[in-house]
Amino acid sequence: MASTSNPTSSSAQPIRHASDIVHQGPLYRPVLNPITHHFILFSDGALLGFNDPPVNGNYSYPDRTYYVAAVMEISDTSSTEFEIKCRMIPSGVLECKFCADSVSNRDLWHLALQGVVDAAAKNPNKAEVPKSSTAGNTGLAGLKTNVTFKDFEFVQYLGIGAYGQVVLGKEIETGKFYAVKMLPKKAIVLKNLFNNACNESRVLINCKHPFVTRMAYSFQTVGYICFAMEFGMGGDLFELLKRHGKFKVDDARFYAAEIACGLGHLHYHGMVYRGLKLENVLLDRLGHVKLADFGLCAENFDDKDRLKTVCGTPDYMAPEVTGWTGKGYGRAVDWWALGIIVYELIFGTGPFHTEKDDVKSIRNTEPLNFPTPLDTVTRDFIIRLLQKKPDIRLGSYTGDVRDVQNHAFFKDMDWAKLHRFGLEPPFTPKLKGDNDTKYFDQEMLKRKITLTDSLDAKMWDLLFQYQSEGPSNSDPNPRGASSLGTYFRNLFPRNSECEKNFTLFHLRSARK
Repeated sequence: MASTSNPTSSSAQPIRHASDIVHQGPLYRPVLNPITHHFILFSDGALLGFNDPPVNGNYSYPDRTYYVAAVMEISDTSSTEFEIKCRMIPSGVLECKFCADSVSNRDLWHLALQGVVDAAAKNPNKAEVPKSSTAGNTGLAGLKTNVTFKDFEFVQYLGIGAYGQVVLGKEIETGKFYAVKMLPKKAIVLKNLFNNACNESRVLINCKHPFVTRMAYSFQTVGYICFAMEFGMGGDLFELLKRHGKFKVDDARFYAAEIACGLGHLHYHGMVYRGLKLENVLLDRLGHVKLADFGLCAENFDDKDRLKTVCGTPDYMAPEVTGWTGKGYGRAVDWWALGIIVYELIFGTGPFHTEKDDVKSIRNTEPLNFPTPLDTVTRDFIIRLLQKKPDIRLGSYTGDVRDVQNHAFFKDMDWAKLHRFGLEPPFTPKLKGDNDTKYFDQEMLKRKITLTDSLDAKMWDLLFQYQSEGPSNSDPNPRGASSLGTYFRNLFPRNSECEKNFTLFHLRSARK
């Protein structure tokens, strides 16, 4: 039975479900003889404490019951203690202090409680946290609010990255296959990736170019944001190079031409890709290039306001990205990466590849070497793309892609025919159907698909909503900005962009 010593409740709870849980974990009251209970926070504001974690989803008879009305500011950031105000039955408010088992868990509890309170304030007639933020204006491009995992039959893993995964999914209603990129909201929040995700969705939905991957739409679950993208059935250039071996110069020229066209399109629309590498050059069912993965893409680029963020894959990063010049960087970093790819396709390895962790030193100081003889035109093309000084690099002037296309390396290239898919690719995938994955990493394909939202997914969904909604036009101090701003400053103490990007939770283009 429910504890009669608890002034907030003296009766059994209504039926609750695991899907209504926002956060859970151990807490204790800072009293003379503290006893730790397993507390569960539900989306209607109920905070239930149990001597032991409930089994079989039975939450009807807690040992402690509180109804959260307000969350107080944390006064001592080094303490595990936090304070809330609870609604009493039938009326009144009780101030209660709790302690978590660590400062980081205190922050998670504080964040979850604040989210529940603010959700109740936003919907006073229904004090419940939405099960998903799909109905909100999140800033994600191409968002469908009525799509869930249940609308897909997931077939195989295609790839797993640092923060997300890509799965082959069949849309049940249409039978179409998509590469579904899934980013956990928890990772988006903790790794400061919200604006990056929004940027990527905008690029995928808006960039209409034959050599750039397109997105059909985006959708959300409680725990993930998902992009349903074109399925590059031919795999990627990394896998192709691994299977095929070194390419002839003419074949490398074809791929370089299609990549250059894609880069030129991005640059024309004010973007710097920053993600060009063999693994991000996909091939469609006919063998044509599709640039992919725009999480690092910078929007609204202006030559007068240089980029400063160090990001990208080390083997493909231009010297200026790591601050070698001290002047920031711009579109020329993408042409450097193209030079690396052309070199890799022809020689089978990168120009500055090393088994040791000193790629930066070699790239910035060592001269460019060619392991085998190469014709003078191709050699000059690679040398000019891999100029260490960006201001003399091919493609760095105002001509951008036109300067690259006008190099003698592309003397006989029919660009109009290339854009019409009129030129035959060096490699044409031999496919058995729309879901053929033979050109992907076979070890990756063997992985078992497990797509479930974590127990604390709802809490991260709440925070994702905070980041996406931005400040109210009528309220200069957005809901929870103070407490959540404090949370983020504590979470990212060394991040100079933290306060600007998170305190007011205002949607900005991730132009760093």
